[in-house]
Amino acid sequence: MDIATRDGRTSIVDGVPTLHFERHLRHAPNAVWAALTEPASLARWMQAEAVVDPQVGGRIQMIFQGGPHRMEGEITRWEPPLLLEYTWPEKSAGGDSLVRFALRPGEGGCVLTLTHTLRGGGDQADFASGWHWHLDCLDAALVGEARKFDTSRWAALRAVYAATVG
Repeated sequence: MDIATRDGRTSIVDGVPTLHFERHLRHAPNAVWAALTEPASLARWMQAEAVVDPQVGGRIQMIFQGGPHRMEGEITRWEPPLLLEYTWPEKSAGGDSLVRFALRPGEGGCVLTLTHTLRGGGDQADFASGWHWHLDCLDAALVGEARKFDTSRWAALRAVYAATVG
């Protein structure tokens, strides 16, 4: 049985709730960069149809499987293969949050740091459980394996994060 664990952390940065994840991956930054930015790769770990306009000011859009959720943001940092940042609309909170993926070479691969700054106030537990789930899928995606969204796994993660981050 798969047990929910909590590896995401929260902090307050300049008065804004911020989620942090750090994952050690067995792949070079170039391979992880491709997974973060190429639509076919995003489909495998984000379970979404994606459009990526690869430049600062470009559009990033994801239409998630299994639900009506759609995200359309703007790329604010594009520094291949080490830094990707884009806005993430928080419709219910009435503002945009900011998602940043930073990669650095590490022993046997690289370290990915995900920072999600919830400028619109968004649901921390919802975002934390979602990112946790998707990052779990990233390892599989890096070897070409696609995963379907697992509602029960996400619900277990959601319960853990609701109890620990709000």
